[in-house]
Amino acid sequence: MCAVVAVTTRSGAVGANRIFGLKTKNTLRSEHAWQSGHHAAQPWMWAAFFIGVSGGAGALLGLSLGHIDAAQLAAWIACGLTVLALVLGTLRADRSAASAR
Repeated sequence: MCAVVAVTTRSGAVGANRIFGLKTKNTLRSEHAWQSGHHAAQPWMWAAFFIGVSGGAGALLGLSLGHIDAAQLAAWIACGLTVLALVLGTLRADRSAASAR
């Protein structure tokens, strides 16, 4: 989902709305604020995507090798880092949208 948000908002395929994307008071202020915020959040959205994919792959590898504890640890770490990346991306989007004119 992070990759979908990153691609569709960067291309302008999805404009300001209350269903899809990073919704804050500032990003919903205008179309320009929406685009500015989502552009600023791009690196964090991609980071969240790659962290999630890597964590899932690590968990599957651990399971396939019979290391259930390692698989669970990989999944939990990936979840935590993904949430952190999403929060940082949303904060960055909000700041950028606030300064958009």
